[in-house]
Amino acid sequence: MSQEPTFREKYAFPASYWNANLTELFERAAYYSMASFIVIYLARLGLGDYWPSTLNGVLWFLVYFLPILSGTIADQIGFRRSLLMACVLLVCGYFLMGYPVWFGGQTLALQAGKEVTAGAGVMVPVAAAIVLIGIGGSFVKPCIAGTVQRTHLGKATLAFAIFYVVINVGSVFGRLTAFFVRTKLGRLDTIFVVSMVAAVLAFLVVLLRYRDPDTTGEPAKPKRSIPEVLLGMVKVLGSGRFAMFLVVSSGFYFIYNQVYNVLPLYVKKTVELTPAMDLYTMANPITIVLFQLLITKLFGKLPPIKSIIVGTVIIGLSMLINVAPLFMAGGVTAKVLLPVGSLFMPPR
Repeated sequence: MSQEPTFREKYAFPASYWNANLTELFERAAYYSMASFIVIYLARLGLGDYWPSTLNGVLWFLVYFLPILSGTIADQIGFRRSLLMACVLLVCGYFLMGYPVWFGGQTLALQAGKEVTAGAGVMVPVAAAIVLIGIGGSFVKPCIAGTVQRTHLGKATLAFAIFYVVINVGSVFGRLTAFFVRTKLGRLDTIFVVSMVAAVLAFLVVLLRYRDPDTTGEPAKPKRSIPEVLLGMVKVLGSGRFAMFLVVSSGFYFIYNQVYNVLPLYVKKTVELTPAMDLYTMANPITIVLFQLLITKLFGKLPPIKSIIVGTVIIGLSMLINVAPLFMAGGVTAKVLLPVGSLFMPPR
C-alpha cells in the first residue's frame, strides 16, 4: 500500500518555480493597479469616447499576441535576462502613462468628454506607454509560464493551478493598494505610481532571487528565427479545428476584456459618477483565488473542450447582468443614478 505524500512533498517545487511565481505576483499587481481605471483616466485626459477603449484594446492585443514572438527571443537570450528587460520596459511604460499629469502640465477633467481635446503632449507619451507596457508584459508571460512548465516535477496540473492563484493574488493586491493610495491622496494618476513600485519589486525579485530553470538532461531545442515562427503560425492556422478553437477562445477573451475596455466607462455614465472600479472588478480575482484549487480538483478530468464551453457560457451570462441597471432605471438611458461610490473619496 503506497503512502500518501506529505504536504511538503506534495508542494515541493524548485526555487525557480516559487521565484517565478513571486515575480508574476508583482507584475500582475503592477498591471491591475491601473487596469480597472485606465479607460476612465484616458477619457478624463481628453481622449473622448472612442480612443480610451480602443487604446486599451491595443494594449491587451500586444500583451496577448506578442508572446509568440517575445517567447522566441526569450528562449534565445534566457528567461532571466528577458524578465529583467521586461521589468525595465514596464517601469518606463507606467511612468509615461502618468507623465502628462506629473510633468506635462495636464489636468484630469472632472468628467469624461465626448470629443478628443488632448494634444501631442498627451497622445505621444500615452502611445509610447502602451507600446512599452505591451512589449514588457509580452516577455513576462512566456518566461514565467515556461519556468512553471520546466519546474513542475510531473505535477503540472497542481503547479499551474498554484500559478493561476498567484496571478489573481497579485491582481487583488494591486487593486487594493491602488484603491487605498488613490483615495488617500485623492488623485487618480497615483495608480501609476503603484504600478511602477510593483514593477520595481518584480525587477528586484528577478535580479536577486530568480535563476533560469535547470535544463540539464533535456534535449536541446532547435532555435528558430522570428520569420520561422511567423511562418509556423500560418501553417498551424491551416488546421480547421485549431482555427475554430482560436475563434472560440478569441470570443471568450473578447467578452472578458470588456470588463476593462467598456465596463468602467459604462458604469461611470449609467450607474454612478465616481465608481470604485478597482473594488468592483476585484470580485473576479477573489473568486478565482478562493475556488481555483477546488474547481481544479472537481473538474480537472473534464475534457478541455467541455470546460471551455462551460466557462464561455458562464462568462457570457454574467456579462448580461451588466445591463440590469439600464432596465432598473426604466430603459436605456444615459442618466446617472445615485452615486454609490459616494462612500469613497472620488478620484481627481
